[in-house]
Amino acid sequence: MTLESCADFCAAYTYFGTEYGRECYCGNTIDGSSTTAPLSDCSMICAGSAVEYCGAGSRLELYSVAATSASSQMASSTTISSSISSSTTNPPTTSKSTSTTSTPNSLESTASSVTSSASTTGPSSTSITPTIRTSTTTPPSSTTSASTSTSSTSTTPTTLGHLPTISPFTLLGCYTEALSSRALTGPSYSDSSNSLSLCASFCSSYRYFGTEYSSECYCGNTLDSTSLPAPLADCSMTCSGNPLQYCGAGNRLELYINNATTTTLSPSPPSPSQKAVVSGAAGASWGFKSCCTEATDSRALTGASYADDEMTLESCARFCSAWGYFGTEYGRECYCGNGFGAGSVVTDGKECGMGCAGDAGELCGAAGRLSVYAKQLAG
Repeated sequence: MTLESCADFCAAYTYFGTEYGRECYCGNTIDGSSTTAPLSDCSMICAGSAVEYCGAGSRLELYSVAATSASSQMASSTTISSSISSSTTNPPTTSKSTSTTSTPNSLESTASSVTSSASTTGPSSTSITPTIRTSTTTPPSSTTSASTSTSSTSTTPTTLGHLPTISPFTLLGCYTEALSSRALTGPSYSDSSNSLSLCASFCSSYRYFGTEYSSECYCGNTLDSTSLPAPLADCSMTCSGNPLQYCGAGNRLELYINNATTTTLSPSPPSPSQKAVVSGAAGASWGFKSCCTEATDSRALTGASYADDEMTLESCARFCSAWGYFGTEYGRECYCGNGFGAGSVVTDGKECGMGCAGDAGELCGAAGRLSVYAKQLAG
């Protein structure tokens, strides 16, 4: 995902927005409940470009298109960056690789403009002339892949909908995430090619599978008691690998059950826990401080940050070695800082109940909640 690829993909629409580093959304109107947030909230680097920002969890980096001339059969052009020129109407692909830097720092700059064309039939030439915010902060190196295979299901829908069956699984509905752990605590993955059939195949030896936040897949033999039914409309995000299927949403699982499974189920791993002490770089130790909320008008920790599908408490501690605090959020986000933004307060530890993306046995905050650690003095 890059700003350029999203702009091309949404060339026929008035707006495009990037979210969570790898997601692209198009539209001609903005929902009335979507409100302006501080620009610093959009702090996640684009998965396909380490020098661009692509929103954050529940935050969109939003761009609008302004018409410039009229022609009924003219190609729509978008102006956004100094180096990208492409012509495609397919959804952009995303990279899961990240690169390292030894000194956490960030900056913002203005990118010069050049035309990137997307072939369409419809409105006249359009141009996007935003200032692209960039960052020199790049996260630790990792490459994530899911060992999955294509399911043999014969379901081939032609319109978007909630599929009632993905053989041998049957749709239970839309469910909330659990409060103090994952709703499903078996194997999981996050992959830009995620679909219901891919997740069903990956979880074939388990009783349940659930898709969440478009690209995530979870398996399990039991469902946590604090995971509850939600309106089906809450599961409104399409699968990252199949735009005709729904794959949950933020803290919402599109949940399926295999009623035929019996005693051959694989055992579920133990629930994750909050480590009291974490080892960082050069033998440094970090002690758990508390579960904290995000700040009111900024991030709770405003130093360096990154997001990674291999996130662990240890990798975040190493990344934040130059800072006094680190916090993990939403399972895969890492933030550093020497103090806390206004409005960030201590909350119930049970609210930091999401397992780390790179280690299901560790807890890495939750949506809007950080598992915060403080550097301990030597000796």
